[in-house]
Amino acid sequence: MHGIIIDRVMLSASSTSALSQTELRSKVSRYLELLSSAGKRDPDELALLAREYLRKIVEGPDSRFSGC
Repeated sequence: MHGIIIDRVMLSASSTSALSQTELRSKVSRYLELLSSAGKRDPDELALLAREYLRKIVEGPDSRFSGC
C-alpha cells in the first residue's frame, strides 16, 4: 500500500532537489512507516502528509515560521 502512496507523492517531487530520487523515496517511505505506526491509515491523508513532508525536504522550512 505504501508503494502506491510513495509513487503518488514522488510524482509531485521537484527535480531541482539536491537529493536523488532514491534518497527522497527512502525518506518518504520511512516517514510513511512512522505515520502508520502512529495509527494513520487513510491513504489520502497519508499522501497529503507525505507530500507536505517532501515539500519541506525539497524547499526547506517555511521562512514565515522559521524566524529567518
